Amino acid sequence: MPKPKKTKRKGRPRQDYEKKPSCKGVKSMRGQPESHDQVKKPVSFSITPTAQLGLARFSKQLNISRSELIERIGRGLLTIVELKTESD
Repeated sequence: MPKPKKTKRKGRPRQDYEKKPSCKGVKSMRGQPESHDQVKKPVSFSITPTAQLGLARFSKQLNISRSELIERIGRGLLTIVELKTESD
């Protein structure tokens, strides 16, 4: 009798906006760029829990993953505007 396959699951299930968009006819291949002209590399950085919630909120509003949100900011596709108050 064959053993049942074990699935590794970490944490919580992904929300729809966190999932990779499906592209019909295009197969994901390791080491090959998908939506950009370069292969993404894992990068680690530290932020506060408040900033983490803010990134999650913005990515949910834009219906993209947090990683894609940071990618678009870094590529200049998404502009961050700083509002100046009269006291500045």
